Amino acid sequence: MSDTTTVTGEKSFSTKGREVKKTAFQPLPAGDYELRLRSDKAEVRKGQNWDSLPYVAVYFEALNTAETDGGKNKGIYHNFFTGLTPGKDGIANTDRPSQIVAFARACGLDFDASIVEREAANPDTGETRLLECLNPQALLQWLKANDGQVVKAHTKVRQQKGFEPKAEIAYFEVGSSEDVFS
Repeated sequence: MSDTTTVTGEKSFSTKGREVKKTAFQPLPAGDYELRLRSDKAEVRKGQNWDSLPYVAVYFEALNTAETDGGKNKGIYHNFFTGLTPGKDGIANTDRPSQIVAFARACGLDFDASIVEREAANPDTGETRLLECLNPQALLQWLKANDGQVVKAHTKVRQQKGFEPKAEIAYFEVGSSEDVFS
């Protein structure tokens, strides 16, 4: 069998007269799923603001969803935030039900990492802040070392004005419902 393509001129293609057809994106429906970590798609990213902290973007495959999506399991992109400073509600990003502490507990694993600091300066006002977060490279390496972990999670669908609906992980199941929300 040859890998050579021969142009015969017998068939042709033209964009003339064709219409662009858009399909409606259907996110993973809200519900309870077994999600498999796919760390081959994991990477460290950072927001555009002067005081943005790095985060680790990952992909989870929702198991047993292939029959509803043409033979391929649906997936969900997720961000693990590294910020350790508590928000207005007193909870650090890492400790939220959809973040690394809950994920590690749902896997029955521990995660240890160094904390990194950097001083950030607002280019417009000169205001400075000391930012503290988990070492994102350590988190990335830990996730890659635990590729294929399967956890139970609950997803929701969020609709923002002007954007298509997006599936999000609401929480990882880490035990009883009291554990999830305590």
